Parts: sequence; C-alpha cells; structure tokens
Amino acid sequence: MNNKETYHLTIQIYVSYVCYFLFSMNPGFIRHFQHGLFVKNYHNSLSKLATRKKVKKYSQKPVPLTAREKVSKYMRGNKSRDTKPELLLRRALWQNGLRGYRVHWRKAPGKPDICYPSRRLAVFVHGCFWHRCPHCQPTFPKSNLRFWEEKFINNQQRDERNKTLYREAGWQRVVVWECQLYQDLASCLSLIKALHRGVPASWEIAA
Repeated sequence: MNNKETYHLTIQIYVSYVCYFLFSMNPGFIRHFQHGLFVKNYHNSLSKLATRKKVKKYSQKPVPLTAREKVSKYMRGNKSRDTKPELLLRRALWQNGLRGYRVHWRKAPGKPDICYPSRRLAVFVHGCFWHRCPHCQPTFPKSNLRFWEEKFINNQQRDERNKTLYREAGWQRVVVWECQLYQDLASCLSLIKALHRGVPASWEIAA
C-alpha cells in the first residue's frame, strides 16, 4: 500500500468516526443528513433537465381537398331550413304584426318556409345560388359541372311543380329572393302584407 492509498483510507476512517459520533450524540442529525442528500439530488436533476435540448414538433400540413371532397364539405355546411334570409324575414314579419305563420308546414306542397294556412298564403325564401336567381344571376361553379347542372335543374323543376300545385289549389305563392330581401326588405314586407289582407284567388305573385 502506497502513501496515497494510506492517506485516503485514513480520511475515510476519520469521517466514519465523526459521523458515528454525531449520530450517537444527535439522532436528528440523520434526518438533516438525508434531507441534504435529497436536496442535492433534486437540484442535480433540475440542472440536467435545464441542459436537455428541447425536441421540436413539426405539424403536418393539411392535405388539399379534391373537387368531390370540397363539394361534399360545402353541401354538409348548407342548411335546408332556418337560414339567415329566412330568419331575417320571419323576424321582420313578427315585428310588423304578421304573426301566426307556420314554419316549413308539411301539409303544403314543398313545405314553404313561411305559411299562413288560414290565408292560403305560402312564402318561399329562395337562395340565389341554389335556385338560380334571374335578378342577380349568380356565377356558375367552375368544377364538377355535371353535378351542379343536375342539382340546379332538379331544384328548378321542383319549383315549377310546386307552382302548378298552388295554382290548382287556389293558393297565393310568393317567392322572395335572397338578394331582394337584403336590398329592399320593406318592399317584400309590403307585398306579403297586401296578400295577407286578401287578394283575388286568380292572382299569382312571384316577387
């Protein structure tokens, strides 16, 4: 055994005797000693976490939708009832005292958006895009043309069939276009008020 090893062994024996003396004189020293080791290890762990490099997470770019998927998404977002134009007209009718109407009454052909059964009056609020408004003439979709042509033709043919049914039943049928509703709501209300008061059964009004 060389001098260096002898020196380290002496130090270890000395430290052991000191610890034994402290433990025997003060039992609470054990808790303080253990707590000191815990604090030391805790700070070492924090320093290791601080020096650890953060891994960057890269988000994947969304895959662009195909033409068919775009149409499907657009159709799902389209509501068949309680649209903004319908709510606007119903609110205006209510405020002007034209109450007692039925909404999407199933007993009438085509389930009109607003219906006064006792007055034999049906009001349709047509979206300019879906029913091909003759006033504002909305643009035609550029993709999936065959689908849109069939869709628009079916809508227009259904409107013509309902028009014939109302004429044969002696009802008044009013078509309020979306663009007219936003441009001149007062005129639309005046027309519905006049028909609500009663007009000859032979009249056919298409606003």
